[in-house]
Amino acid sequence: MATSAVTIKEDKDIRISCECEFKQYQFDKAEDIWTLVTLNAPCHDDENSRAPIDLVAVIDKSGSMAGQKLKLVKTTLTFMLQQLREEDRLSVVTYDTNVHLDFGLMKMSKENKELCLDKIQQIRDGSTTNLSGGLLKGLDQIASRTGEKK
Repeated sequence: MATSAVTIKEDKDIRISCECEFKQYQFDKAEDIWTLVTLNAPCHDDENSRAPIDLVAVIDKSGSMAGQKLKLVKTTLTFMLQQLREEDRLSVVTYDTNVHLDFGLMKMSKENKELCLDKIQQIRDGSTTNLSGGLLKGLDQIASRTGEKK
């Protein structure tokens, strides 16, 4: 894994790290390279002033995502889950041939985070890709949200 830092203000850095799908690539062969890029920004001085967010993650779990690709997606979801505050809400939609609402928008209490983490860890690769179905289910989650849920 490669790591570097980019300075954005006097004493504040954004940390950038990358994790590739494979540890090695052939230098004389053209191929797609799938990479997870993580940006860690400095903490905001008044984190409590941030408005609550509703986040819907629509996850491709088709057969083409098998192995390291799906592992990187789950790593990202887990990191994202850890960053959410109690008043934030998260929903996860997974799709391959079928579209599944793993869980609807719910507040990220400690108990709900544990439930979400368990659901994320259970995501397994499947069959073919129903991209439009996954996208439409995710949009439905946003369109049907109300002010308060779970």
